Amino acid sequence: MRNYKITVAGTGYVGLSIATLLSQHHQVTAVDIVPEKVELINNRKSPIAFSVPIIIVFEICITKISTFLILCDLFLSSRYSISV
Repeated sequence: MRNYKITVAGTGYVGLSIATLLSQHHQVTAVDIVPEKVELINNRKSPIAFSVPIIIVFEICITKISTFLILCDLFLSSRYSISV
């Protein structure tokens, strides 16, 4: 498996979950426009405040992460690439 450098924009429920998942096998940088969230993450603390039941958050994250992974699989298995 190739090792990719990936940037994830946003460190909310979905962004932070995706960044954590992808960082297991790739170099990941998460960015956010809220300085307090960045400081918390750099201090190894979660910026996510659970004001809704955790099972709802989990279901939303799993659905969005599944969609994201399907799109990644399609992109990585295609013969085309995007240059930025």
